[in-house]
Amino acid sequence: MTLQTFFESIDAPLWILLAGSVLTGCILARLSLSLLNVAGLFNGEAYVRLAKDSLSQIAYFFFPVLLLTLSLSFYAEEHPKAQWLFQLFKVIFIAVSAVGLSRVVVLVERTILLHLKIDPTASFNDRRLFTRIKFVKRLFIMAISLIALALLLLSFEKGRQFGVGLLTSAGILSVIIGFAAQKTLGNLLASLQVAFSQPIKIGDTVVVETEVGQIEEINLTYVVVRLWDRRRLILPITYFVETPFQNWTRNDSSLIGVVLLYLDYRTPMDALRAKFTELVRSHPNWDGEVCELHIIDTQVQQMIVRATMSVATPSDSFVLRSFVRENLIAWLRDNHPEALPGMRVINERPSAPDDDYRDGLHS
Repeated sequence: MTLQTFFESIDAPLWILLAGSVLTGCILARLSLSLLNVAGLFNGEAYVRLAKDSLSQIAYFFFPVLLLTLSLSFYAEEHPKAQWLFQLFKVIFIAVSAVGLSRVVVLVERTILLHLKIDPTASFNDRRLFTRIKFVKRLFIMAISLIALALLLLSFEKGRQFGVGLLTSAGILSVIIGFAAQKTLGNLLASLQVAFSQPIKIGDTVVVETEVGQIEEINLTYVVVRLWDRRRLILPITYFVETPFQNWTRNDSSLIGVVLLYLDYRTPMDALRAKFTELVRSHPNWDGEVCELHIIDTQVQQMIVRATMSVATPSDSFVLRSFVRENLIAWLRDNHPEALPGMRVINERPSAPDDDYRDGLHS
């Protein structure tokens, strides 16, 4: 007995058919989730927990809607007045299926991240792989959405006629759409270039539009940069292909922090260098590599002293630089105030002609 003959053999009111389909669909959803629990005995509870979190809600929509669509398709053949109800549930089924497939894509992404133990904050390779996985996931979700939209349009007669009209005038429309969607297509091509050449990765510290921030999201058409004060800077993805920018963590997250001090010529450099070394070595953010202090320039009233220190991450650099700057200034103020910059004035009054005349009278 085929599925069609089975539904045709059921002589029952419409509401009983609908209720039976919903009940059977809920039972199938429950059985499917129970099979996941059985699979968890062999493959680990973590993967099963991911699958249940991603699919448990959509399963109780997918199976009932699937059975409702199937039953109404056969029911509408015998009862033409129910054709509108079948069309309605067919649209709902397409939408629910698209959501379900998107959930499956998200589940695959989370499973890969869990299996490979990818931590986007841990290393350069992890951030690179994490960025690619995120991009491929968004690409699949976009493809699923476009296919679902096409199926929704084709499920209506006017939608099919519209599609035929598009194919008939494809030559002219392709030129019009090409000009209209030039920026959109450029963004999509730029997103492909960013995903595989990877000038930026999620978690990179960049300088864009004179702002320092971290790459928080890389989408198909735009990038979200999280600034130091928690603002978000939204930039088109073509910005990172066409515009020069600084990436502080392109291949390595270590940096050299710089502190500039404008000091008087009477500054004791040996004592200052010793104090600087003591401060840097006592701070936990120093990575133990670079710790140097030099005079890099001289001016009329003062000299410029540059202190350099290496750190593991850009956030460590800001903390260490602030610590060194504050403590060096306080040490100079308390122990060598003559080293602080100031205006040098020579207070020598030249002798006036009247003074020379009076000195001659007294002699």
